[in-house]
Amino acid sequence: MGFRVRSTVWYVPNVIDYCRIGMLLVAIFQESTRPLLTIILIACASLMDGVDGKIARALHQESTLGATLDMSIDRCTGGIICMLLTSVLPKYSQWFITIMMVDIFSHWLRYSHYMRACVSHKTVDAATTRLLSFYYTTRWFLALLCVCYETALLSLLAYMTIPNRVVVDLAIVAGLLSSPFAGLKMIINVLQAVDAIHRLGVAEVEEGYAR
Repeated sequence: MGFRVRSTVWYVPNVIDYCRIGMLLVAIFQESTRPLLTIILIACASLMDGVDGKIARALHQESTLGATLDMSIDRCTGGIICMLLTSVLPKYSQWFITIMMVDIFSHWLRYSHYMRACVSHKTVDAATTRLLSFYYTTRWFLALLCVCYETALLSLLAYMTIPNRVVVDLAIVAGLLSSPFAGLKMIINVLQAVDAIHRLGVAEVEEGYAR
């Protein structure tokens, strides 16, 4: 008698993440002709980041696949914005590439460590710095910084690519309001990287002693 293997692939929050990927792909291929549509699609994909998490908790559909998709798509979103900014502001391309590199590097290291321990990458303990601990244990603060980080980058992109006075004014206001929090998010990315490097190094030595 055959049997069906249950899978988390089609969990509702994971389907939402697949939609986010689709929106980002459409945004990429529209960026040269429809910059406003590109920004709207990227913004929607970012906002859906909060929706999938709430649905996952409400439906008890939290999964390793979902967490991996969520974090990977977040990194792709930030990376896409940074790459678009390098094309419109080539003079500052090294800074946008650095921002993208630190974001990917820090989250990948942290996620790798906590996957080894089979716990959420948002887990904190006594060894976690106060700022990093507050960031991961205070949901509104984490959401605020993530939203402001991408808002600051998108505002700059809108300012540079959409010749519309209303859009430009909104971009300036949004950029000014979000930039301080975006800067703090970048500092936290560095702290994440340092913390993860230390933890991975210690864990490897401890496992060696245990063997």
